[in-house]
Amino acid sequence: MYLGYRNAFAGGTKYTSYYTRYYQAKDGDDAGSAFSLEFGGPLSDQFTATNDFYHAPTFEEASSLESA
Repeated sequence: MYLGYRNAFAGGTKYTSYYTRYYQAKDGDDAGSAFSLEFGGPLSDQFTATNDFYHAPTFEEASSLESA
């Protein structure tokens, strides 16, 4: 499942924030989640710079994220 928001500032800098939730395909168990914030903007007519911030916490009840 994915939920996100995208917009831009007046100077051309664009940003995207989103939350992703993962589930097990067969049994529907919780497999964790991730948060992300992305910024990008023009440096010139030919180049653009982006920066991504990503966080994926581990949930104790998420069986697929447990170490073997």
